[in-house]
Amino acid sequence: MWASWVFGVLGILIVGFGIPLARGKVAPNRLYGFRTRKTLSDPAIWYPANRFAGRGLIAAGIVIAFACAVMPHLTGGRFVATMLGDEAVLLGSILVAVVYSFLQLRKL
Repeated sequence: MWASWVFGVLGILIVGFGIPLARGKVAPNRLYGFRTRKTLSDPAIWYPANRFAGRGLIAAGIVIAFACAVMPHLTGGRFVATMLGDEAVLLGSILVAVVYSFLQLRKL
């Protein structure tokens, strides 16, 4: 089903965006990364916060890509059910990654 492929590719792109963050390769900036007042105020906060957020994005992207591969089988190939399942996994995974990133930021 083409729609699951679109969500699967999106999951892979999310992994791709997470890798440089998780490796600490992204310097503080206002365009890319886990940008808050706190992270932008100090590189000693930016790098650990973005490493954690990057790992969260990688995990979310993997979950999204995997779920999109199996969702058509779980829903019997019904388009609407597959789309709703894919969307729920996408939004839920990103939400969990963001919440955990903010919780980690509070510890820094």
